[in-house]
Amino acid sequence: MKKFFTLFSVLIFLGMSANVLAQDATHYPGEVHTFRVDDHGAAASYAWEVYTDATLKTAVGSNSNANYIISGEGTHEVTITWTNIAPTTYYVGVTETIGNCSTSRYTSVAINAASYDLVVVNEDASENVIDLETCMEGAGRIFNMSEAITPLDNVVYFTVSLENEGSLFNPQDGWAFDYILTVKDAADVTKTATVVVVGTPTEVSGISTTGSGTISVDGLNKFTIAVTVADNPGTSSSDDLLVQFVGTNLEVGAGKITETDSKGNAINYTRNTYPNTSAITVD
Repeated sequence: MKKFFTLFSVLIFLGMSANVLAQDATHYPGEVHTFRVDDHGAAASYAWEVYTDATLKTAVGSNSNANYIISGEGTHEVTITWTNIAPTTYYVGVTETIGNCSTSRYTSVAINAASYDLVVVNEDASENVIDLETCMEGAGRIFNMSEAITPLDNVVYFTVSLENEGSLFNPQDGWAFDYILTVKDAADVTKTATVVVVGTPTEVSGISTTGSGTISVDGLNKFTIAVTVADNPGTSSSDDLLVQFVGTNLEVGAGKITETDSKGNAINYTRNTYPNTSAITVD
C-alpha cells in the first residue's frame, strides 16, 4: 500500500508539472513578441499563422489595422504585433517544410484585456512626495535694511508612469501621450521655466520646454520631469506661481491601444508669493 501511494504521488506530480509546462504565455494588445524555431537552412521553408484552436485549421486573419501583424514571414523567426486583437487564447503555429514533407508546431498565447492608465503624481525620482501648495523657496529670509531681495529657484516634479491594472507595465514597442505644461502666475502671466527629464534618459523624447506636444517613451515604464521656475515676490496672491502638467491621449505599443478610461491626468502646484518688502527708511 505504501508503494502504491508513493507511485500515485509521483504521477500526480508529473501531471502537475506537465500542466505548468503547458501554461499559456500571457500577452497584451499593443505588445510585440518574437517567436522562433531552429533554422534548418536554405532547404527549409517556414509558414507562420495565428489560429483559433490547436488543430491549426482556422486562422484568425490579420491586416495592418486589426488583430495582429506578422513580420518576417517565411523565415524561422517572426515578430508578431498584437494590435486590436480580442482577449482570449490563440495558437501561434509554424509549419516547416523540406521538400514535399512538413511538420507543424504551435504554442498557445493568452491575450489579456488591455487596461492601461497614464498616471501622473507629485513625486520626485526617489518617490518623495512634493507639496502641492507651499510658500516659494525664498520665503522666510531675513534681509538688512537695504539689501535686495533675490529670487530663489523653485523645483517641482511630475513623475509619469504607465500602469496596467494598477501595476507598472512596460510594452515592448513603447508608449506616447499628449501633454500640456503651463507655468504662470495667478494673474495668468506666463513665466520662464527650465524643463528637464531627470537623468536625461534617451528613452524619453518630446519635452524640453513649457507648452504642449507629444511625449514618446521607449523602454521605460516610468520617468520624472523637473520644472524649475524662479520666485515671484510680490504684494498679493496674484503673484503666486502655478505649475500644471496635464497628460492625455495615451497610446500604447505598435497597435496604438488607447487608455481605457481616457480621463487624462493632471497635477497642479501652487507656490505662494512672499512680500517684496521695501527697504527700511529712518527719519
